[in-house]
Amino acid sequence: MTFWALAIVVGFAAFAVTSATASAAVALAWRAAAGAIDGLRPAARARLLLAARLLPALASTIVVAAFVLPAFHRFEPRGQNETVGVSLAALAAAGAALVALAFGRAWRASRDTRRFVRASGGARPLVLGGGVRASAVASRFPLVAVVGTLRPRLLVADRVLTACTPRELDAILAHETSHVRSRDNLKRMAMRCSPDVLALTATGAALERAWMEAAEEAADDCAARAHDGGATDLALALVKVARMAPAGSAVPLHATALHHGDTIERRVRRLLAAPPPAAGVPRWWHAARGLALAAGALVVAGALDVRLLAGVQAAVELAVSTLP
Repeated sequence: MTFWALAIVVGFAAFAVTSATASAAVALAWRAAAGAIDGLRPAARARLLLAARLLPALASTIVVAAFVLPAFHRFEPRGQNETVGVSLAALAAAGAALVALAFGRAWRASRDTRRFVRASGGARPLVLGGGVRASAVASRFPLVAVVGTLRPRLLVADRVLTACTPRELDAILAHETSHVRSRDNLKRMAMRCSPDVLALTATGAALERAWMEAAEEAADDCAARAHDGGATDLALALVKVARMAPAGSAVPLHATALHHGDTIERRVRRLLAAPPPAAGVPRWWHAARGLALAAGALVVAGALDVRLLAGVQAAVELAVSTLP
């Protein structure tokens, strides 16, 4: 096997091993801390869940790109045709499969979104304010959804525009504007396309559902704070939209919708129970961000440390020579 072919095999194998290890760590942490996470404010909960869901792919990419491949490039002799065992080849195939599956999920999500938008009826420009691109559509489903990742657009069904009062439409707009400003569609796509073992497990799906619930509640809070009575207006709009939805219908999960076709009881009760807490970033988030920056600095320093890279290459050589 040539130098570059071996580098590809080693890189994908290291990606698979790191992804599996980090995915297992996240799954164990989720089981242990799910109850405590539920007690956080929705915006903070959404941030933490997003970080947890993307951690395996991020850790795998950093390990391979900052350590394994640089060490291999620096210390692996050229001109030697080495052979690899079945185990290392299998690990490399698993790593490549994780990346290929991630691209496949991204393609399917984009395809399904385009199909759904086309099936929703001819879109017409709609001026709602708030700086959000909006279109009215003749959809049978009471559609209120933000579609697109890089250039998000709000789609609103004609029947929703007719059924809701101006105050309710203002509350809906505030809710969806919050999703746009938070780039929730981009975050959702990042989780869906994350090339890791976690994406193949029930834990990964549970983390994505929990993030979606937290993101919806955070947007509900923004709408409730937008104007006096915003919580009541949004609750009434939710009830109207849910009642108009045909039984068994739903919108694609990769679109950020006001109502996906599921139950809204918890959200309505939450909106009407008490005013949402004031917006703000919790102190622990600043500490976590500081730790992340410190970890990034350590990664950069480690990647520049010749002795550390030599140790990484020694571990790679041991794996290549000993794996059957």
